[in-house]
Amino acid sequence: MSTPDLAPRGAFGGVIAVWVAAVLIGLAVGLFTPLEVRAGWVAIGLAGCLVLSFAVQAVVRASPPVHHPGRAEHAGQPHHPRGDQRGVRAGRPRPGVDRDRVDGMDLVALELFFVGLLGLASLAILFVSVVVIKNLYRGQR
Repeated sequence: MSTPDLAPRGAFGGVIAVWVAAVLIGLAVGLFTPLEVRAGWVAIGLAGCLVLSFAVQAVVRASPPVHHPGRAEHAGQPHHPRGDQRGVRAGRPRPGVDRDRVDGMDLVALELFFVGLLGLASLAILFVSVVVIKNLYRGQR
């Protein structure tokens, strides 16, 4: 039995792809849409980025994990062809393995980073909503 990865190794390429798509959508909306309908197109672009991020996560999670045959599964432990779990009981942490870290990254810091991104996205959605509602009421006068 091996410890499951908490974050897939190939996820950063997907994150960068979604950010690049968001920048391209933002530039396209800013350059090619008239000011009167720009807020609506920004909302559509945000929704497209959200759908794209879900699709990327589905593809990354469905792909098999990458195995490096020359590298030991856990730092400081030799690689055994029959598995590296000999003599280790299930449920007990192995020596030298910190469950609060993934590949040297602190999980709390990683979670705080993504919570911050979620907060920024929420502020952007709130701003776009206020602009759309304000423009709708201005158009009725």
